[in-house]
Amino acid sequence: MTGITLRIYLPGFAIIFLAVALFWNSFKKFGIVDKTLPNEKDYYNRLNRLHYIYMVALLIFFIMIFLYSFFPKLYTLFLPIAILDHPVINIIGFYILKIALIWTIISQIKLDSRIYKYSLDRSNLTLMEMVFRSEKNVTRGLLTMFVGIVITISNVIGILICVTALSYYGFSNRKRKRLI
Repeated sequence: MTGITLRIYLPGFAIIFLAVALFWNSFKKFGIVDKTLPNEKDYYNRLNRLHYIYMVALLIFFIMIFLYSFFPKLYTLFLPIAILDHPVINIIGFYILKIALIWTIISQIKLDSRIYKYSLDRSNLTLMEMVFRSEKNVTRGLLTMFVGIVITISNVIGILICVTALSYYGFSNRKRKRLI
């Protein structure tokens, strides 16, 4: 993909991914997932379950996409790597972005069904463990999106943010396994 094509497609992808990853509850109102929790007070807040490191990284990546697409001169603040701006590399990165979007949609659907099952039987710890696993899958989809952005529009700041997010994910999983 050429730079001009990426400047057209990336903002649309960013908006769709942001809507799917963070505002999934709004999609449920439109009938994609029609299961609602039995009690109104059993509201599940996805944004509170996503660690702030991922939220900050997501914000920076979306600012990066916005600057890349609409203000290319300001995008140079992220220190682009010109040698990696090749159509084949960009296509690979864009396919990874598509995989991340599909992964996140499937993870959100699974998370909804598991939250619904857990809300029916709150004493079942196995169901709660399934909810936690589904949350991890949403986070993995987000990390895959970070990798796809870094491959698609390669720059030094993006690589550092992606490595930081992946390192934190690995660290938090090791820490959690030690506690078990």
